[in-house]
Amino acid sequence: MSVLALFASPDGDASATTEFLRVVAALRAVGASVRLVECGKGVGVLSSAERALSADGERYLAALGDDGVRAEPDVDVAGAIASASSIVAALDPKRTGLPPLFRLRTGAAPGPGDLEALLAAGQVTLG
Repeated sequence: MSVLALFASPDGDASATTEFLRVVAALRAVGASVRLVECGKGVGVLSSAERALSADGERYLAALGDDGVRAEPDVDVAGAIASASSIVAALDPKRTGLPPLFRLRTGAAPGPGDLEALLAAGQVTLG
């Protein structure tokens, strides 16, 4: 299983960020191939040397780093989505939530405007 972990939240210290990192670390611990990508307002939140995470968030991020998973701030997000078999996302809690559900096709890169819709969506599915 190839999991794309999309991080788009501007708040590194939020409990939701810590929970997201816990889930990503758990996926890696059970053998999933994980790619952690920062996008939108989340760029630099995890990868910056000046990041401000909770103590548990730092611990989960360090465990991921020890296992070879690093936050990637500048990547082709559409290409990363196309190569993923699963997606877990931490989106901006202040996003619009519209559309309520955004569906991505497995094995296909999102089209023009789709990344903005993904980052604003209430929920995101792949399949």
